[in-house]
Amino acid sequence: MNTSPDTVIFAFRANYPGQGCNLQGRRIASSGSYEDHNRVCWENELHGDNKYEVYVLSTDGYNDPAIYYSCDSLERRNTILAKRSLSSEDLLATDFVVAYP
Repeated sequence: MNTSPDTVIFAFRANYPGQGCNLQGRRIASSGSYEDHNRVCWENELHGDNKYEVYVLSTDGYNDPAIYYSCDSLERRNTILAKRSLSSEDLLATDFVVAYP
C-alpha cells in the first residue's frame, strides 16, 4: 500500500544466472495498492533466513526491466526509496500488508 503523496514502484529483485539481475515491479499511485498473487505457502517459502524483499523505487530512477545488470549495481541503477526485508512473522504481524512509507 502506498500512503505517500507520490506514485512509486513496488519492485522485486529478479536474478538470472549467467545474465545478471534487475528490479521488476508495478507503479502504485498515491493511496493505491496491489496484491501479490503468488500462490505459495509463505511460511514454507520464508523458512529460516529466507526473506520477502520489496524495493520501493522512484519512478524517475527505475532500471529498464528488459535489461539485465550486474547484481551489485542495482542500487546505482535505481533510486531506492525504501527496502523491506520481511520474514513470515513480519508479514503475519501486518496481515501481509507492506506499506510505504
